[in-house]
Amino acid sequence: MPESGAGLSPQIRILPGGQQRLLEAIAAGTDLTGLAAARKHRAYSGLQRAVEKLGPEGTIGEIEAAELRGRGGGGYPTADKWRAARSTPGERKVVVVNLIGADPTALGDRALAEGDPHLIVEGALIAAFATGASEAIVAVRRDWTPAIERLRAAIAEADAAHLAGYLVLGTDFSCVVSVWEGSGALVAGEETALLASLAGDRGMPVIRPPYPTERGLGDAPTTVQNGETLAHAAWILRHGAKKFAGVGSATGRGTKLVSIYGHVAQPGLAEVALGTPISEILALAGGGTGTTKAVFVGGAGGGALAAHELDKP
Repeated sequence: MPESGAGLSPQIRILPGGQQRLLEAIAAGTDLTGLAAARKHRAYSGLQRAVEKLGPEGTIGEIEAAELRGRGGGGYPTADKWRAARSTPGERKVVVVNLIGADPTALGDRALAEGDPHLIVEGALIAAFATGASEAIVAVRRDWTPAIERLRAAIAEADAAHLAGYLVLGTDFSCVVSVWEGSGALVAGEETALLASLAGDRGMPVIRPPYPTERGLGDAPTTVQNGETLAHAAWILRHGAKKFAGVGSATGRGTKLVSIYGHVAQPGLAEVALGTPISEILALAGGGTGTTKAVFVGGAGGGALAAHELDKP
């Protein structure tokens, strides 16, 4: 059985192989929870590049050039969402990091929050800078105790180093980052349901439009992204759009964290290039333990692929 990454909860097993980017250092056993160690792996260099060199529009342009799409299920172009929030007038703007983890078997966000919390915080700050937000709220399932503790510690370290909070990196950009603990019900991960919960209301979805980027938390323009999406955003600003888009397919650039469970030899978490056939993903988990007739994909809201469809990209 593959080992957990550095200090991860025992439920999280990172599988070798695939196309590791976000998981590479965690899988190698590197402890990235502290700021000093994280900065040796370029933590906050993406934020510095955005704030000191690119500016808000340039930052959105870099995300657009990378063709990053949301990793929470909808696949909406991230640059379009950020641009919509930036263009909406408002004295207050907010970024919400969705780590509610509606599907308990999808452990990618949890692995990032536990293994590389500064990557999540950096991604939230980059999104805030690009959209004009002065607040970033990291919404986490309250039963993800190690993730909550490490995110709060990362935020405190970032504040002390002037990487978050007031006058980030000595510039006029300020953003207060906080952690909010919420319930992990399936519906609670939907963005409008999450915003309702944050506002103290019942966590149920509401009809759109208006979209959260127009009127979200407290009627303020709000950008909601899941943790993996923001981790990719930070990676892009660190390494460049061209390198990010160098893997994947014509319809989806970059990598995706996938959880593999069921009748496989080694259940766990993998990172693969978008467009990877399901058969290759199953191979990372040691293949099926019996005759594979179908594979369910996409979690509770997904569907089944028959065995003859598994070799398609």
